[in-house]
Amino acid sequence: MNIQNKIIGSIACALSLCGMASTSYAGSTAQPGISTGFVTSALPPVGVYNIVDINWGARGPYNGGPEVDLGVAIPVHLLWATPYELLGGRLFLVDENVWAQVAVGHGFGTTAANLRGFALTKLGAGLSWNLGAGFHAAIEEQVFVPVNSQVSVNDYWEFSQKVAIGYTANDWLLNAEMVYGVGSNGPLQNVSPVNAAFNQPATAGAAWGNLNLTALREFGKWEVGAIGFGSTDLSSPYSGYLRQSQFALGGAVAYNFENVKLVVKVSRDVYQQNEGGYDTRFWSELVFALWKPEAHVVAAKY
Repeated sequence: MNIQNKIIGSIACALSLCGMASTSYAGSTAQPGISTGFVTSALPPVGVYNIVDINWGARGPYNGGPEVDLGVAIPVHLLWATPYELLGGRLFLVDENVWAQVAVGHGFGTTAANLRGFALTKLGAGLSWNLGAGFHAAIEEQVFVPVNSQVSVNDYWEFSQKVAIGYTANDWLLNAEMVYGVGSNGPLQNVSPVNAAFNQPATAGAAWGNLNLTALREFGKWEVGAIGFGSTDLSSPYSGYLRQSQFALGGAVAYNFENVKLVVKVSRDVYQQNEGGYDTRFWSELVFALWKPEAHVVAAKY
């Protein structure tokens, strides 16, 4: 594989929120770990919220490959927690738009490629149930809209399903979330999300699964605890594909202001296969209400 293909492969896998490994150019469409630090099984009070997500991390170098720096910003991540109920659960709607920047190189001052732009648009709808005694459950159907840019994660329609269970009582905030995406099969020459920069569509991606875990303890307005998340490919979109998987652990600290919640996290891969190295990532999220009928502290995120 020549240096241009290495660079293209590295960027492609970073945009797929993974890394570079030979012919492995796919991965989870939804970023693993993005919802950790929140109880996604429980809804906040009725209202419209925006969640501003910013995270940055570096993967590699590994086995002679380049380092891949991936920055992700989600300036518009809307959650409408409605008052309407269906099958005993409250309805919620989600709109998420992701901007990404990818730099590939061999250390400071040696950047071989630097791409940026909007990479992902997701729409979702779901139901959340208050099961009593502090327990909650939620389901969500998600659709990823095609985005054709030089940093596209997908240029095809993709559907995913999310299931979350959680506990919010006795000063504990616990949550487990599982997400499944259907992926898309395609020919080998069109598997790279960055191929859009070279006039080639990104028409393939493995079916994938993500697991996001949160365990926080409340101390007044503070929340402190641990996070963990993993991802794995569940199919091979083309012959010769190397399936990828990883798992990361980290910590989270949150503070509830009067009408704003701030969450700061740090994570590090403890396991990876065909990802192109171990990822160290820093996260920050700001949740605030755009509209609500009365003032409440935000307690959930989608």
